[in-house]
Amino acid sequence: MIRDYIKNIYEDFKKYVDNQKVLCELKEESYFYSNHIPNYRKLYVQQLYLLRYSYAYICEYMEMYINILNYFNENKINYENWKILSIGTGSGLDLYGLGLCSEKLNYEISYSGSDVIKWEYRPEQIYKVDFVFYKDSLENILYYNDIYSKIIIFPKSIGEITDDTLVLLPTKIKSDKIYLMVSLAFNGDRSKLEVLLESFTYHGFVYTVLFNREKINKENKIELHYKYDIGIYPQDIKNFIYNLNYKCCDEVSTCSDIRDCDNKLSRYPTETDINFNYMIVEIKRI
Repeated sequence: MIRDYIKNIYEDFKKYVDNQKVLCELKEESYFYSNHIPNYRKLYVQQLYLLRYSYAYICEYMEMYINILNYFNENKINYENWKILSIGTGSGLDLYGLGLCSEKLNYEISYSGSDVIKWEYRPEQIYKVDFVFYKDSLENILYYNDIYSKIIIFPKSIGEITDDTLVLLPTKIKSDKIYLMVSLAFNGDRSKLEVLLESFTYHGFVYTVLFNREKINKENKIELHYKYDIGIYPQDIKNFIYNLNYKCCDEVSTCSDIRDCDNKLSRYPTETDINFNYMIVEIKRI
């Protein structure tokens, strides 16, 4: 499933690259570090981002869903007719992750994914999951709606939401118990999560951290195709996206620093669990 997904994106992205003389625009709009947010409104930026990170992110979300579904089953929690709200869903990679472990679902479940940007490469069908995507921000959702979803997931998105918006979320929750699943992209995202949890406490909730997975050291990382039955990342695609710097500049003078091409374009996709970084929290109204 993941390999086919990657191949489909690669075929489209390669057409874009082949039609470009240089990739200066891609270089400037797609780098993802030091808290820089890429320009996801550009399709080719979405494509490169997904080629670099979807393999690992889907596995991380699958692990998160496996953990929470096992928790439900072990504690005899009936989640029939529950709804999932995915905030900043992007291409729905967390939904793909749920799909990889959907055989663990005892009941059909509903999923709503929201994002301020319309992403491509979203799922068309997931076993046991009814889903819908819509273009909206959390701020607008909270302004116009109460929240009835009992599972709320932030897939690498909490860092892009203002504190003022996060603190409003508990005021809109209508269930007496919810489960918060937060995948963290940057180190500062844990501070964002603390803001949200403190707001839940202020508004009359208590919380229990069920799972806390932090980034690990390089020597402890595990290649994902060993950990999960997902197949190896295609080698030809891996080599292609690593060597994009060959088209970064038509001549050295095009760039202020030729090394900038290597820093921003020359990187392999993530294929290990080294960056798995998430918390799953049970939240109850007092």
